[in-house]
Amino acid sequence: MSASTSPKHPSSVARPKKGEPRLTGSTEHYTRMSSRGVLTLPAPVRRALPKGTTDFRISQREDGVIELHPQMMIDASQAWFWTERWQEREREVDEHITAGRVREAKDADEVLAHLDSLDR
Repeated sequence: MSASTSPKHPSSVARPKKGEPRLTGSTEHYTRMSSRGVLTLPAPVRRALPKGTTDFRISQREDGVIELHPQMMIDASQAWFWTERWQEREREVDEHITAGRVREAKDADEVLAHLDSLDR
């Protein structure tokens, strides 16, 4: 392989400034796969991911490019919370809280008494 066709050495690749939160433009980074198939994402790439990202979907395009797509894996027992219907209701509650249309109860009896008063 001639020098003109060999991949860039990682030290020659433009690096984001320290503390930069997101990858911008066409920044390239390199990593190496271990004999066990483990890849370590470079620090700038990890910093660009949403906090807590640990799962990825891997896809291969028709042109052979392999892509990693960050995914949020949802525990099956919690899937109901992420349905559009439930999220819509969560947004409604947030609006009520912001508008001050909520009240606190000191205990369960007070909550039940308030609910009973609504039935009348």
